[in-house]
Amino acid sequence: SGDFTFFGLASFSMVNPDFLVIADISYNPEIVKDHHLTARVEAITQLGLAGHLYSTQRLRVGWKNGSNQLGVSTDLTQDGFNPTFGYSIGAFAKRTF
Repeated sequence: SGDFTFFGLASFSMVNPDFLVIADISYNPEIVKDHHLTARVEAITQLGLAGHLYSTQRLRVGWKNGSNQLGVSTDLTQDGFNPTFGYSIGAFAKRTF
């Protein structure tokens, strides 16, 4: 019905061999006329010969009214072969032109 969107991309480099995967999934159902719930997950992972290089996940949940969005967000990161973890939590505002 058009509420779901998926985008995926994979890339491989031969120079310094690594593999990059990007996935973006969003869900935007209309609750009442011109008012939508908005939810989005974006995941990026990069792998090299030694294993895991980097990953991040971005999560967004909010409310959409016309071209304006407002909601809460969190970003998760993992760096390195023996990953160090990081995160941030906050709010987001978006206007589509």
